[in-house]
Amino acid sequence: MLEVLPVSYHGVFLSLLLWPRPLALRLGVAMPFKWSEATKDELYEIAGAFAKLETDPRSPGAAAVYEEVETTLGNAIKKWESGAITAPAILEEKARLRLGRARVRIALNDMMDGTLPEKVAGAIEDYGVGIGIMEDDLRQNPDKLMYSEYPDALVKRGLAQEQLKNWEGAAKDYTRAIDALRPKDGRPDKALKGDAILQEGDGLGMNPLILNFRGNVLSQLGRYEEAVEDYREATQIFSNDGEARLASFSRANEALALFGAGRDREAEKVMQIVVRNDPGVTDAHVALAASYWSQRKIAEAESQWKFACENIDSGCQSYKDLKWVAESRRWPPSLVASLKNFLQAKTS
Repeated sequence: MLEVLPVSYHGVFLSLLLWPRPLALRLGVAMPFKWSEATKDELYEIAGAFAKLETDPRSPGAAAVYEEVETTLGNAIKKWESGAITAPAILEEKARLRLGRARVRIALNDMMDGTLPEKVAGAIEDYGVGIGIMEDDLRQNPDKLMYSEYPDALVKRGLAQEQLKNWEGAAKDYTRAIDALRPKDGRPDKALKGDAILQEGDGLGMNPLILNFRGNVLSQLGRYEEAVEDYREATQIFSNDGEARLASFSRANEALALFGAGRDREAEKVMQIVVRNDPGVTDAHVALAASYWSQRKIAEAESQWKFACENIDSGCQSYKDLKWVAESRRWPPSLVASLKNFLQAKTS
């Protein structure tokens, strides 16, 4: 039985909304080059840099490619932000350059297994500038409809904040993104699908992954009751969209938050629903094993643990590492303690 990594597993980067259309698309051969301050060669160099972002980060030499892109975009940012270029669309392009470099910096840190926190800090700064530009645009043009780049940048900055363990900052970014996605006039929050045309007052439609991300950081802050509400809303959206596996992961996250809030019996019931509907969610089986053990339900605990170890491809080995469970899987301390007691009893 195959398990997909849970939504709350931070090592997985998920495409959230629409990544801003890169300059590589905007600066094609059909573009009338009217920006006298920027040469055609410079524009194509920028376009080429964005095209190189399609390089697979796992491929040999990818780090060198991304470092080159960071340098190219950095040089462009210096020139474009110096006032040397004054094209009508310059604000939008300044934002895209900053968001592009942020993406590069996050990728470089990921390639180095998270050992370049200075790249993450630089990315957060870039996101901040890009977000500020978009906010200025929206303030100056109050009738302008919301565009997806704005909440997307907020979420990506939130993910970067998480890498530096700035949970408060991440929570604020996710909240701002969620607020931007919801309708502004109280109408029902329904995601826009297909070729739907955005109308004044519409939200872009809630992305349940963002609700899960906020639930994760709220849990890190000990705000478990608020996290429960985010996970429940996300589960409902996933279910409505027919995303059964993601709904299961979101429901499992809800149960973890309930454990954190001290609502253990309610948490157990939610985890039981998860294993009944989707037996391949390892978290649910191991959490039930730990919870049952704390109640001295020995047979039930052993059964859940055995299923996780023998019937799910990913197995149970990772859950023997309590540091991984606490920091990567982000279990609440009370449940980690129950798992510790269970594992100690098995090895004694």
